[in-house]
Amino acid sequence: MGTKANDRLHVIEGRPWKEALICALVPDAPYRSWHGVGAVEPGDAVLVVIDTDPPTLLCGFVQGSDPVRRAIARTSRFGRAGLQTVAELETAAGGHRLSDGLRLDSPAASALLAVATGRSRSQPHDRVGDSSVAAARILLQSGGRCGCCREAIDLAGSAAAELGLHLVFDNDFQQGRDWPALLCLTCQAGMEHGGFGSVIDYAFSLRPACPDCSARRSRSITYGKLTPDWYENQPPWQTDGGCVEDSSARWMCAECGCSWGPSTESNAFADDPQRYEVARKLFGAWTGVTNPELLAALWKNLNTADLNHWLQRAERESDPRNDGHTPNTF
Repeated sequence: MGTKANDRLHVIEGRPWKEALICALVPDAPYRSWHGVGAVEPGDAVLVVIDTDPPTLLCGFVQGSDPVRRAIARTSRFGRAGLQTVAELETAAGGHRLSDGLRLDSPAASALLAVATGRSRSQPHDRVGDSSVAAARILLQSGGRCGCCREAIDLAGSAAAELGLHLVFDNDFQQGRDWPALLCLTCQAGMEHGGFGSVIDYAFSLRPACPDCSARRSRSITYGKLTPDWYENQPPWQTDGGCVEDSSARWMCAECGCSWGPSTESNAFADDPQRYEVARKLFGAWTGVTNPELLAALWKNLNTADLNHWLQRAERESDPRNDGHTPNTF
C-alpha cells in the first residue's frame, strides 16, 4: 500500500530515558514513558527519540496494526540500535530538521525515515564515557542481562534509578583496563566488597586460574557460527573457538595461551554437595553478612585457595573425632 496524502511522520518522545528503555526491552514494564502516541495512525511513520543529553534516536518504523508500545519494542531490538544523536540523524538526512507532523511524502520525511530505519549496531567504543548517551547505549545493548555473569535482570521489577550502569572513561577503555556494562545486584555487590573498580578485573576473578602460569586471566570459549555483532561486542573475558566444538577446551588463558577443559572450581564440590553447603554456612558465619545476595557475591568471588580452605574447614567440622570447636579464623 502506497503513502496516502494524510500520512504523517510523528515523533514519539521517551522520557525519562531509563524508564523508556526499560519499556523498549520489556513492553509490559509498569512505566508510561512514551509521549505522543495518541496521534499515530496506521500508515504513519514513527521516529522514537529519548531524552538523553543530547537527545538520541531509538528507532524508526511505519506503524501497522500492532500497539505502538510493542512496535517500539520489536523495532528497537532489531540490531540493538546504536542510539545515534538527533543531530547525527539530521546531518545524515541532508540537513533536514526532525519535526513532528511532517507529510510522509515530503523530501524531509523521506530522508529522515530512510536514515532512521537503516541498520545500526552498537559497538563498545560507542558506550564509553560518563554521559547519559553512553549509559543509555549500555542499557539497550545489554538486552536486560548482566554484562558480567549474563544472568537475566528483572528490569520490570527494578527501580530505574537503581540500575547498575558501570560507566568507563575513554582512556581506561582504550588501555584495556575496564569495560562498560549493566551489572546485576550480585555482581555490583561482588565488585564493591571485593574492592574491584574494573569490570574486567572482576569478571576474570570469577574464572579459574590458568593451570600452566596461574594467571587469573581465563577467557571462556564460545563455539559455533558467531555473528558480526558477537565479534564486535565480545568482552575481553570471552573468545571464540571456531565452528567445531572441542569439548575438552572450555577456557583459554589470555596471558600464556594455554587452553583446558571444564573449571575445577565449578566442579570441586560436585561429588560432595553436603560438605559444600557446610562450607558455605561456615563462610557466612565468619563474614557476619546476612544479606543473601551480598553473601552469594562474596562466596562467588573466592579464589581456588580460599574455596579449598572452607572445604577443609567443613571436612573438619563433620569429622566425628573433632571436639566440635572450630576456631573462627581464616
